[in-house]
Amino acid sequence: MGGRFVLLALAAAGASVALFWGGPLTQAAAALVAAIALYAAFYLKERHGLHAGLYLLAWVGVALFEQGTRLWVLFAGWELVSTAGWGLIAWGRGCSPRSLHAAQIALLTTRLGDVFWVAGAFSGGTFPEGLWLAAMVKAGLFPFTFWLVQAMYAPAMVSALLHSALLVALGVYLPLKEPFGGMVSQLPALWVERTGETIGTVAAIGTLLSRSDKAALAWSTGSHLAFILAGWAEPSHILGEILHHSYLKAALFLLLGLKQKGYSGLGLALLWYGSAGALVGGVQGGALRLVAEGLVAWRLGGIGRGFFRGGSLGLFPWWWGLPVAVLAGLGVRMVSFAGGGLVPLALLGLGGVWRMRLPAARIDKLPLRLMQAVEKGWLALSRQLAAFERWQVEAFAEAGRKLLAWDVSLALAETHKLTSFWRYAAQFTRKGLSQLATFAGSHSYQGALRWALLITILSGFIWKLLR
Repeated sequence: MGGRFVLLALAAAGASVALFWGGPLTQAAAALVAAIALYAAFYLKERHGLHAGLYLLAWVGVALFEQGTRLWVLFAGWELVSTAGWGLIAWGRGCSPRSLHAAQIALLTTRLGDVFWVAGAFSGGTFPEGLWLAAMVKAGLFPFTFWLVQAMYAPAMVSALLHSALLVALGVYLPLKEPFGGMVSQLPALWVERTGETIGTVAAIGTLLSRSDKAALAWSTGSHLAFILAGWAEPSHILGEILHHSYLKAALFLLLGLKQKGYSGLGLALLWYGSAGALVGGVQGGALRLVAEGLVAWRLGGIGRGFFRGGSLGLFPWWWGLPVAVLAGLGVRMVSFAGGGLVPLALLGLGGVWRMRLPAARIDKLPLRLMQAVEKGWLALSRQLAAFERWQVEAFAEAGRKLLAWDVSLALAETHKLTSFWRYAAQFTRKGLSQLATFAGSHSYQGALRWALLITILSGFIWKLLR
């Protein structure tokens, strides 16, 4: 029960921060932490303290990244969010081989993004492509979406907090943070736009072909963030799109968690279709984005059919519905519906009534296999190092056993082999230093002459350098 109170206290603190302190991204992160902590307090049966601590760590990382002014502070915030994500993926549901595998994939992949981040940030503006690649890895954009899909094994609230908002949002937020804004402005605007739109469309196809509902939401995150990345050339509207996506996608993940708990009914269905409609309805972009949003909307409509079981109102505890409603309301408040949004809205409704059967497929299978090969190599190296360490421990233990056994002579012989060389070297060095640096007796001046010769040579060398 005490752990639940920790999450409730975190929810209250997050709500206070969201109202009174910080910049827009910090306040949004605090609102997300507050809503998700309230949801998790009653959703989880155990590990309340672990979730509370790592939620707080993720928020601190976002605050450091937005409020910091030095590069090392920004990098600390960038890393803290990834560290919190690794912990929540590995232990959020309970430690298991599958969760550890997903966490390892996420850790190794995001470390690649860190390398690009450091290379771009400390290049003095000569390598802006590094920041662009770092954003792609951090946000889980294709072809790096595989780590985001694997991380969906974590509980729904972890996905809502990190994999729709805090963790992935830092990647596409870069142009709004100095000195990165000036660096990424050097990238060719047309190239950034076309690449982002292409990646977003590919991710939308991945959404449609996903096997599971959570994987579909992960792919849709990659699609939406890719189109935000496409707008880096004009970053003034990026913050609004990031917050709009974060609130609504977090609400969808929390609703999916209720569906996994077995809750259904008209109330949840209305929340789902309202949040999904607000997410896909505010489309602002060209034809390619309209197509991508339509594919995502169709898949989201199909997921919503699962809430109509029984046709009842589907009452559920208010403490689960309240965070979802608050996040959905915050997201809807930021929507500006355009005429193009009618097409995704129509496809959202069509997906809810007509199921188009498509073969499930992983379009990121090749990069996933490559990273799995890297993971296997990393684990093999770790096993070799562990085996070497065990050999060392066993060797020392065996030497200890020999010393304690009756065969003392064998142990002494082995010890003598190990120490004889170093003892001789130490004695030789000591004698040489004593002869060089100490004066002899009253009837000999050899030590003093050696010392004077050394000082003379050293003085001549310094004088030669100064000339």
